Amino acid sequence: ISAKQKKILGEVEIVTKGFVYVQESEEILNKVKELFYKASEKHLKVKYINWNEYKRDIRNVVNRYIYQEIKRRPITIPVIISTEV
Repeated sequence: ISAKQKKILGEVEIVTKGFVYVQESEEILNKVKELFYKASEKHLKVKYINWNEYKRDIRNVVNRYIYQEIKRRPITIPVIISTEV
């Protein structure tokens, strides 16, 4: 993510370790990516990005959706990399 340009530069990567099979859950993982982009819009519109709040919001949105869909509560660790030095 470029904090200066206020946009996502790379592709969203989702890594799952055992809570769903990737072949069976393509729709769920695509929806998680979509939720990430929607939640990111809010944080990229402000003057300064609060990285902790950004990660917390992503975690909450993703966890809520996954629980609604498959009734599981996986550990979600958002890793957001800023390209600024």
